[in-house]
Amino acid sequence: MKKTISLLLSIIMLLSIMPISALAYSKDSAPLINLGDTVNITAKYIPDKTVNEKEQLVAKFVPGEDGCYEFVFDEDISGDNMPYVGLYVENGSDIKHVTDIYYASDGVVSKMSFTADLKKDKAYYVYAYKFYTKTTNDYNGTLTVNKHTHQLKRRTFSAKVYKDEDAIVSDEGGIIDECTASCCSYLKIIETFPKVIDIKFGKTAYVYNGKAQKPAPIITLFDKKAPLSKEYYTVAYKNNKKVGTATAIIKFKGKYEGTLEKTFKIVPKGTSITKLSPKKKGFTVKYKKLKKNVSGYQIQYAKDSKFTKSAKKLTVKGNKASSKRIKGLKKGKYYVRVRTYKTVKGKKYYSSWSKAKSVKAK
Repeated sequence: MKKTISLLLSIIMLLSIMPISALAYSKDSAPLINLGDTVNITAKYIPDKTVNEKEQLVAKFVPGEDGCYEFVFDEDISGDNMPYVGLYVENGSDIKHVTDIYYASDGVVSKMSFTADLKKDKAYYVYAYKFYTKTTNDYNGTLTVNKHTHQLKRRTFSAKVYKDEDAIVSDEGGIIDECTASCCSYLKIIETFPKVIDIKFGKTAYVYNGKAQKPAPIITLFDKKAPLSKEYYTVAYKNNKKVGTATAIIKFKGKYEGTLEKTFKIVPKGTSITKLSPKKKGFTVKYKKLKKNVSGYQIQYAKDSKFTKSAKKLTVKGNKASSKRIKGLKKGKYYVRVRTYKTVKGKKYYSSWSKAKSVKAK
């Protein structure tokens, strides 16, 4: 009798230290695994094209407190014998998939372990199965659940700014704390560096004044709260003294990274109308003559002050003339304005228009 009792006690002790065994179960029959326990699991090979993951559960876990937990499988599992694994959570009488818990984004947990942030007293279900693998045997291994402690490392990513053809392209940057554990995808955003969405100047063109033009760029961020601070970039200029196209070279630094160029125009000085004289079927316009940085003048006249009705333009080449006779017009009132232009490398750069004045053709 004593031998029988001793033998039974030995068997009980042996069973108590052996891993709990688990096959594939549904929600109501999945065996409970406690924190720190190790269970034997079988991930069945599924030959069909469709898999009901809810019927491939291998364990049920109910955390005693909120936090991050780690589900660890055999470390020697690799290659074609690696099963698909993941997690479901109770949802009333059903269960629903828990997203964003995989270490590998394609659903295959490459390190055979994954972490998940779980809620206290919620029932979670681990699933495991083999699907579309070369080997058709079931996977037999172990599963252990541990409390995961993040091993945080702070990383800084500069917001990159560059050009793609004529468009400004920018990536968002920031500071994050991320867990360095290979099985964990946890990260926390500490600070965000908004991406650059636009760079412009205060004016569309700047008037030639004989000095180097250095307009400050206005750099707009995605959040549009305020322009990017000057502490994050430097600006150099080229071809920015004479009439033509000037270039600002913006080099980002600190939280931002990259170098790009932004052009702006330098245009000749404008002129003004000094006198308008009515003539038969026309009029004569006199304007202030400019001796330097002018290739000619452009005159515009129309029947309305907005220059939309019967508007015409004509060009006076050279900078020597200071008046122009306009002929062939019908009687009536005309509005007139003048601007200068300078030709640089075959391209005309125009000044702003003078103040419009009116005259009556006889």
